[in-house]
Amino acid sequence: MSKRPEKELVGLTKALGGRGRHSGHSPLYWFMREHFEELQAAKAQGRADWKSAVEEFSRLGITNRDGKPPAVETAKKTWARVVKDMGKPEGARPAKPDVPVMPKPPSVASSSPDLAASPNPFGFRPGKPRGT
Repeated sequence: MSKRPEKELVGLTKALGGRGRHSGHSPLYWFMREHFEELQAAKAQGRADWKSAVEEFSRLGITNRDGKPPAVETAKKTWARVVKDMGKPEGARPAKPDVPVMPKPPSVASSSPDLAASPNPFGFRPGKPRGT
């Protein structure tokens, strides 16, 4: 036996846990996942040229789930899925600073019981049409 039992067990647990190569993901997904660090570093250098990337994937024989060359949108969505699955948010931004919340103004009922009991606490009167 050339493999160590731990490595065989890791492969078995991945397969049983639905994370093996036959878990519904495309060859493109698995390529991106296996080369995640390199692709992440390259993408961090600037804006991604997905059209060129798709051409390169096709040249390397990397396909979508149907065995066809991946489309640009497929590659973008697959990359987003890989980033999500790897647990590293793409373009991670610092957390927003806590903004203090303004307290609610006191309600009329709680500020003065006399005002709350009156049907017209501020003495407003309906307007009259002009000329009548």
